[in-house]
Amino acid sequence: MAICFIWGLSFIFSGPYLSYYQEFQLANLTVCHPVWEISQRKVMDICTFIFSYIIPVLILSLTYVRTIRYLWSSVDPLQDMSESKKAKRKVTRMIIIVAVLFCLCWLPHHLIILCVWFGYFPLNHATYVLRILSHLISYANSCVNPIVYALVSKHFRKGFKKIFICLLHKKAANKVHVAQATNTISTLEAELSEVTRVGQALPGCFSRHCKAPAQPWGEAELVGYQQKADGSFITFNVT
Repeated sequence: MAICFIWGLSFIFSGPYLSYYQEFQLANLTVCHPVWEISQRKVMDICTFIFSYIIPVLILSLTYVRTIRYLWSSVDPLQDMSESKKAKRKVTRMIIIVAVLFCLCWLPHHLIILCVWFGYFPLNHATYVLRILSHLISYANSCVNPIVYALVSKHFRKGFKKIFICLLHKKAANKVHVAQATNTISTLEAELSEVTRVGQALPGCFSRHCKAPAQPWGEAELVGYQQKADGSFITFNVT
């Protein structure tokens, strides 16, 4: 529910930008240029800076400070104090790195927008490249967090490896199971053929008196009857 709520807010705040720009042909190039009035664009960019940067940074700062404070105030009696402090340092370092990366990745993008409205930002090739790079850096924040988790958190690395190892083991187990089943069927068929040849070689065992199991699984048992001179029968089993 929280993820759906966040995505909904993202669509709401990003929706106006669908009409913010318009395509134009300039020297055989297609460029996007703002079509809103200057006052509307200024209000929109300031609101974006407040709701997309200032408020998220404040929320991250407050929640992470509370998390770190709770982490260091809690005591785990089941672990050694040195190991507990070492684990807390790792978690604290990871939280700080994630928060700082968010601030640094999005700061150039918003600083350029603020410089356009309240400072000096000429339109030339260098500033155009700088603006593109600021966009790329801000979008890169969405993929650096897993890298930070992998570098700092040992449990994240173990869980990540466990997922792929389980998948690889599952595929390998399926292949082994199929191969074993094929070999088992071939072995049983060979054994049943051998039993049939033994039964046929025994004296007094005729096809109408011999019985073989219908299922090929388990032990194959051949039951035969041999008639004696006095009319009685001798029963023998070949397994």
